Amino acid sequence: MRTPIATTLVALLLPLASPADAQTGRADRVIDGDTLVIQGETIRLWAIDAPEIDAICPGAERLDVGRYARSVLEWITEDKVISCWVPPDLQDEDVHQRQVRRCASIETGIDIAGLLVTYGAAAVCPQFATDFYDDNFDLGSQLTPHFGIYQPECGNLTLCDW
Repeated sequence: MRTPIATTLVALLLPLASPADAQTGRADRVIDGDTLVIQGETIRLWAIDAPEIDAICPGAERLDVGRYARSVLEWITEDKVISCWVPPDLQDEDVHQRQVRRCASIETGIDIAGLLVTYGAAAVCPQFATDFYDDNFDLGSQLTPHFGIYQPECGNLTLCDW
């Protein structure tokens, strides 16, 4: 029987086969915790939702979860070549005309959205997640209790509600 941590590590380290038509490059900039720009194209990470940039969880220690999510995505993508592609059976643009893509580091094959969930910077959206995310990345609250968006002060934070 796999533990939640072992399951996530296996999923994060599985090499991801991206299609030949994948968009590849370094992040020009990170807009927020689930949106980045590669080669001038705005890309929304698939199947997750991060807090808006100005989101704050109240409490004894005010936590700027929106800025935290953006800084985690900046850290994950810094100096990395990234490959982004349209997962099967997915509409390739969202309502804001952003390209919706699944992205991974070329060097390691690590899924970027999965790392954001693991670090408490984003939540898996069950209405968009496939079995891959359901089985491997809906573990954030188990892996990082009381960290990032999983802190008790963030209980009223609404994500994946669009």
